[in-house]
Amino acid sequence: MAANLFPELLDQIFCHFQNDSSTLFICSLVSRRWCSSAIPWLWKQSFTICKRHQRYKLVKAYLNMLNQDSKLSLINNILTQESRKAIIALDLDLTSRKPLLFDYASLLQQLDYSKILKASKHFWWNQRHNNDLDHGEFLDMTNLSYDTQNNDDGYEYYTFGDFPGAAASYARLFNSSKHIIKTNISTLAHQLWILLMTHSRITCLKIDTLKLYTPRARYSRDIVSLPNFTLNDTYLSSIREFTIGGDFVKDNILEIMSQLSKDIEEINIFSCSTILEDIDWAPLIRAQRNLKSLKLRSIRYDLTSLFTSLSTQTRSLRHVKFDGCTSQKCLPLSILSQCSNLETLILSYCGDYRNKPSLSSISNLSNISNEKISSIAPLKTLQLNSTYLYNSDLISFIIGSNKNLQELILDINLSDYPSLDTIISENCPNLRKLKSNLFGPYILTILKHCHKIEYINIKGAYQRESSLFQTYLEPGQILEQIATTSSEQLKKLVIDISSLFTNDDLSKFFTKCCGSLEYFGGGCYGYREHVEEEIMKYARKWGVGVVGISYESRSFGTIGGSMGGLGGLINAWGNGMGFDGEDGSEFGNDRHEMSVFNLHVKFGGRRMI
Repeated sequence: MAANLFPELLDQIFCHFQNDSSTLFICSLVSRRWCSSAIPWLWKQSFTICKRHQRYKLVKAYLNMLNQDSKLSLINNILTQESRKAIIALDLDLTSRKPLLFDYASLLQQLDYSKILKASKHFWWNQRHNNDLDHGEFLDMTNLSYDTQNNDDGYEYYTFGDFPGAAASYARLFNSSKHIIKTNISTLAHQLWILLMTHSRITCLKIDTLKLYTPRARYSRDIVSLPNFTLNDTYLSSIREFTIGGDFVKDNILEIMSQLSKDIEEINIFSCSTILEDIDWAPLIRAQRNLKSLKLRSIRYDLTSLFTSLSTQTRSLRHVKFDGCTSQKCLPLSILSQCSNLETLILSYCGDYRNKPSLSSISNLSNISNEKISSIAPLKTLQLNSTYLYNSDLISFIIGSNKNLQELILDINLSDYPSLDTIISENCPNLRKLKSNLFGPYILTILKHCHKIEYINIKGAYQRESSLFQTYLEPGQILEQIATTSSEQLKKLVIDISSLFTNDDLSKFFTKCCGSLEYFGGGCYGYREHVEEEIMKYARKWGVGVVGISYESRSFGTIGGSMGGLGGLINAWGNGMGFDGEDGSEFGNDRHEMSVFNLHVKFGGRRMI
């Protein structure tokens, strides 16, 4: 019965497995009808079908689809006679077989140029081994002779005509072979690129070669160079997602895409630290009709023209992320605040702009007009990682979210932003996720008004004196009040700070907690046996199971809570204070001994341990 399902229904089913190539492959073997519906989904991302070292098989399949002119061009541009013979032999073998059932090249929708390069590399290595050729024969180095006689030092040497010598000859062999390998990889990759771009309707184009720059395999600019594009390459008009970055010349593709690609919805731009770039991205940004997402990473040259061009996308932009974009005179906060549909703003490691206001200053927070609020982007997610905005700019984005803010991540020094807890508590009633790097009483102020918070993650330090805090509380006291102040919506609580909670702190927290947690994590000092007893009492109280309790080693920490007066550092490795690590390694044999550890507890289901 299932084998006779209509193709439309099969498509609806297979779309849920588009990232599961093994399942799609099995489905393609059920029947011809299933095969004809599963194969397009399977080959949509063809370079993820098989493992990396087996992608030479994809190259063989695509080579079989080249027309005669493309094959001749490939053979003529390949260096070395043996390499050409290998391609000709492969072509004869492929043409002697039955024709392919599908035009696989036309099914591709997501193209990653770096994967083409890597597949081409594996193809050449496979050809070398299949033809049983050593390195010298495969590279066809006609001026290379191999001296099989041992020299005085017991080693064999390659010699080049009248140029003997171990070091020099090896260097020449390495440089010559490296040039040949790079040229052949580049030639093959270019042919595959042209085939796939011209035969497919590419909607996602990724030209990110940064992953190619690894200590073990470094590619140079001549390998990652792209074929020249022209205005006749209309296939570029179907691109909806575009990722570009790496050490190669980008001027040609950007110029052509600025004229042909008008409907890109997502643009990701990554720079490369190995070269100095100064690229004008503004024409590409201005050319788009409906740009929804823009991500910039590690760009260290001036982006003023790009920032200015964002004014043409204020109605469509929904997601913006700047990561490591230093050396900027200012951030385009004024333009971003005008994006009427902006939902996500992430600024990571972009510098300090506390003395550079971008938005109009808010002098009286209690008298803000509705018109001013509505003019700011209605954010749902705001994230700042080591990026410091002018005080009123940050407040403007929080208030301007118009109570839509659901996720707030502030990895910054909150003491530089007094009264921020009050701003958040009064303007973020729908807040569901809060992450910060500072543990203090301000969390209680937020919890008293934001009753929908489901996830709190504090990783950083505990600061006793701060302009943000009007009252002083020990970490254990704060944890206890979190238990009584938070609503039943709170499901995950992670507090990874320098201070440690005692058995007494954890006992008060689990006893007074008002909701059923799914996860708890924090640094502790005490007896593991007592901790487990409190956890089991809490689980029985709420009728939930304890999926797992794990302990991680912790070398030291400041004791908080009722023992905060000690103010000392406890070394987990000394005085016999150890425990069983999460990986099973033993740090101590007696669970009844005092120890220092990071506690992780996962609740759920009905299974009790």
